[in-house]
This record gives sequence, C-alpha cells and structure tokens, in this order.
Amino acid sequence: MGRNLMINEIKHLTSIEGNDVLHVEKTSDIPEISTGENILVDHEADVVACKMMTKPLSKGGYGCQFTVLIRLAKTMLEYLNNKFPCEENTETLKCLDDALKWQAKRTANRITRGVEGKDAL
Repeated sequence: MGRNLMINEIKHLTSIEGNDVLHVEKTSDIPEISTGENILVDHEADVVACKMMTKPLSKGGYGCQFTVLIRLAKTMLEYLNNKFPCEENTETLKCLDDALKWQAKRTANRITRGVEGKDAL
C-alpha cells in the first residue's frame, strides 16, 4: 500500500458522481480502463488520475467533470483536517462546499433552460 495517507483515505470510494473508481495496488496491475471507470487510484505510486469529460453528453462525451476533482480534494482534506485540524483547512473545506453548491445551482439552472448536457450557453 502507498505511503500517502490522504490517498488511502479514498480507498473506500467506489463511485463519485456516477464515475466508477478503479483501485490498483501496483502500477503493473492497471487493466484496460473501461468507459465507466473514469477515476484511477494507484496506491503503490500514490496517484489519483481522472479521465476528464471533453465534450457534452449530447455529443457522446463521458468522463469526470471538475466537481469530481473538488469532491476528491474535499475527501482528502477532511482526512487531513481530522488528523491535523486548523483554521485554514476548515475554511478551505467551507470554500469547497460553496464551490459544489454553486455548481449544483449552475446545473439546476441549465436543466431549467434545457441546455444541460449540450454544447450551449
């Protein structure tokens, strides 16, 4: 198992926002990644990799949106803050929660306007 305790903290995650998380213990164990496995956690190399969405769903896009990165960062920072609490970590966590809240509001707005999942403003 890798040395990075924050990466080990996400070992229990199997999915984030519908994106499957693939965990490997050794870099040599990395299989062919399928369309649904958009997040790779390599515990030997202490690496988290995300296949990012590069086009809208309506044009066949798949992958992680940046809200997945925010959720990953939040999970690892929560671990760090539980172990070594400080005001700066607590404030950062509040900001990450705010970012997720604003992105949820953006998504709701796009759904209301009928443009969510489309290459449109």
